Amino acid sequence: MEKYIDTHAHYNHNRFKNDADEILEKIKESTKLVINCGTNTEEINSTLDLVKKHDNVYGILGFFPVDTIELETNVNNLAWLEEKLGYEKIIGLGEIGLDYHWNKPDRQIQKKWFIQQIELANKLHLPICIHSRDAEEDTIDILLNNRPEYGCIIHCYSYGPRTVNKLNRIGAFYGVGGTSTYKNNTLLRTAIKKMPRDKIILETDAPYLTPEPNRRMRNDSSKIIDTIKNLETILDLSTDEIIELTNKNALNAYPLLQKYLSWKRLWAFSFFLINYRNILNVILFM
Repeated sequence: MEKYIDTHAHYNHNRFKNDADEILEKIKESTKLVINCGTNTEEINSTLDLVKKHDNVYGILGFFPVDTIELETNVNNLAWLEEKLGYEKIIGLGEIGLDYHWNKPDRQIQKKWFIQQIELANKLHLPICIHSRDAEEDTIDILLNNRPEYGCIIHCYSYGPRTVNKLNRIGAFYGVGGTSTYKNNTLLRTAIKKMPRDKIILETDAPYLTPEPNRRMRNDSSKIIDTIKNLETILDLSTDEIIELTNKNALNAYPLLQKYLSWKRLWAFSFFLINYRNILNVILFM
């Protein structure tokens, strides 16, 4: 079985504070790579640390809706974010958006900084990863009037099939994870059937949203296999077909990721040639 890509995780979360390095090493058995999210100043810095430390971790950075208060109280944080987005192995801006479940900070503040971060992503030629909770209409309105020019990913898609039709107008990608396995989430499974197959990507949101049958456990990238098994029924595809499809889609959603992986393959091939030449020289002059 081919290894899959986890396009959304939080290995800098407090629930991984004692074993993040161990988990990120262990999941290499099943997971090709992980995209980790930094969603406030502290987590942006810790994501950058993970990206430097682990060859299988890439990053996206941005201010989560609740954390836009950090931008509202210190506008210099937007320039600081712009600088961090230029770091190596950072491939997108997110997760950003709207969260009306908690209603804090004020909705107008959330919308203001959602728009400004979209503008920053456009300036830097980066895709955005969107968090939208109980904010369907405002999210769509902002996206249609402030188009992400380099693509967008709807993280943990949670709305119905009619919203899929609206988001298809801007070419959105859809993050599908553990919530698609939950018994009562028939609306999401119906929506997945409406999603263009070349726009579906896999994610965990680890440590959150563990798929069934292990919903009460801490989530990590190895558990994506349970989401894949569920998608087999929804999409009428095999495990291998789903992994091949979603890996390809992930590289299209995050073009810089494809670029970094190409560089990695080129470096590995160059290393092989250098060593091959050295071995050949030893043999010839023995």
